[in-house]
Amino acid sequence: MTRIDEVKVVGIDPSVTATGVAVFHRGQYECSVVGREGVTKLDSRARLRALEVLLTDVVGLAGPDSPADLVVIEEPFGTVTRGGGAGLVPERGWLFYELVQHFYGRALIVHNAKVKKYLTGKGNANKGAMTDAMARRAPMWVTRGNDNMVDAAALAMIGLHLVGNPIIEVPASHLAALKYLRVPFAVVPAQNLAPTIAATNLANFPHVEGEGFFDDHSEHY
Repeated sequence: MTRIDEVKVVGIDPSVTATGVAVFHRGQYECSVVGREGVTKLDSRARLRALEVLLTDVVGLAGPDSPADLVVIEEPFGTVTRGGGAGLVPERGWLFYELVQHFYGRALIVHNAKVKKYLTGKGNANKGAMTDAMARRAPMWVTRGNDNMVDAAALAMIGLHLVGNPIIEVPASHLAALKYLRVPFAVVPAQNLAPTIAATNLANFPHVEGEGFFDDHSEHY
């Protein structure tokens, strides 16, 4: 059985140009960033190949020595598409859903506002506030001030908190960000989870019967 303090938790902030990846395993903290420039200028075949290579790189950073037990992925927010309308840029959407599929059963999707709330206490904190809070509260993560790595590290810390192995102390007001989050069904045996962790919610992902990835209050899916 997997011990709580041995659970490998990964945080991923997906981006085509700069994906942040943070890994915690057996007391070790690792932060990385990987991306591809100019992907949207490629033809369709080359674009897909570049995205596939990026996906392989991200997955490699998440599990170079052993598979991740829990992968916390930031939910992409709506942006202005190349056509000028509101929505998700196709390339980023592809990367996001491929990551969810790859880590099926171990992926927890968390909205950006909850990541900010957990680390800073404010759901609308800017990048500077996030970077400052990370340096102050969790200097063990070497982010070098990179906002993508900061977000990834915060996502990993949320995952660690949910499996009963928090590595930082935050005020109760910050913990409100975790209220509706649920550990995915395949993370660790239920008997090994902290008793305060709620049971897995199996009804939140409408496209896959019986198994949930998104938090209870996701309005996007």
